[in-house]
Amino acid sequence: MRVSGCHFNTDTAAIELTNFVQFIVNGNLIYATDFDAVSAAYSAITVDGQNASMDSLITDNILQCLLTGVAKNGIVIEPGDIASDDNVTISRNVIVSFDTGIVLQANTTGVRVADDNDIRFCTDDIIDLGDNLVCAARLTADSGNKASLDGAVEKWGSNVIMLNASGDGVVPFNTAFGTFLGAVACNGDPAIAPTAQFIVNTTASTQTDLAISVRPNPGAISVRVNWRAVGAS
Repeated sequence: MRVSGCHFNTDTAAIELTNFVQFIVNGNLIYATDFDAVSAAYSAITVDGQNASMDSLITDNILQCLLTGVAKNGIVIEPGDIASDDNVTISRNVIVSFDTGIVLQANTTGVRVADDNDIRFCTDDIIDLGDNLVCAARLTADSGNKASLDGAVEKWGSNVIMLNASGDGVVPFNTAFGTFLGAVACNGDPAIAPTAQFIVNTTASTQTDLAISVRPNPGAISVRVNWRAVGAS
């Protein structure tokens, strides 16, 4: 499947790819334009990952959003029944004035987002809710995941949790590790126990949860924890 050299003016989706084993989307000019009263969320390019299992490309497109009043995203990679959207490369696109430039939904894996995408005037540049290979400097979500193709995984986030009476608490990972190896944590809200030490309990942490302790013990209060963890897929 190839979509190349096209010019779209749409107030719904421009390109929707479903059940394609391999595809190339390149050199297109896509305008999200208000024609009528639009009530549905908009995505310029949407890929259903169910069968996108071979090397595929989304490159050298220009996406310009002029819509108002609705949720609007530039490129969205959706998971499929078998989460087989491996080896999709997103590179050299110009993405302007969307809520989010690129969205990688939960249970997506193996999507490569290069650092040469030009994302401008978007609330969030890139949100990765799965396990993908993304240029970390461009990720602007409060939480996310980054995975290399050799299986190394990094996760990060900012969560408000409730401590127990002993000053201990648990941060749920946004997605599970195959193997948890270690983490760092710090106080995410200086107004709450600004001198407290946020200590990672590596032994009590699991593939799904990060165990932390706050010392000196502040008691059973809610705190914001900024964290970064590493492991393997």
